[in-house]
Formats: sequence, C-alpha cells, structure tokens
Amino acid sequence: MENSPRPAADDSSLSDSELLSRFDRRSQRADDAAAMQAALCIFISAGLFAAHIFVPDIADPVFRLIRSLASQENDLFTNPLKYAGGLL
Repeated sequence: MENSPRPAADDSSLSDSELLSRFDRRSQRADDAAAMQAALCIFISAGLFAAHIFVPDIADPVFRLIRSLASQENDLFTNPLKYAGGLL
C-alpha cells in the first residue's frame, strides 16, 4: 500500500503545478508539531491543577519533584552529540 495521498477524481484536469500546490497544502506543516506540544502542555497542566485540588497528598510530592528537576542546572538527558564529537 502506498502512503501518499491519491489525487481525487476531479484533479485529473489540473496542471502539475496546481497538483503540487494542492499536495503541499495537504501535507503536514512545521507548526503542527508546535500545536501538538502546546495542546499536550495545556492538557498536562490541567491534569496537574485538578490533581492539586482533588488529591493534594499525591500532587504535592509531584510538584516538589518537578520543581527540583526544573531548578537543577545539569541536563536530565545527556547530549549524545557531545560524546560523538569527542570520538571524532
């Protein structure tokens, strides 16, 4: 099976440049990933806020952990490019 979208039946009369412009509009844009990240952050924030209201005994240690991880100056995940650069 092909993963590329098939042109619609009415697309047969269009020129190549018109078909390419239609395909470009249908493909994913770079801002789709940013929108997904923003939506995920909003969803997680709403969940943490609800947890703080309904189960504060569980939410407080989670907030303390997030606060301690955010205040650290070292990285949570080491950069693999740093080590690859050292090998070259």
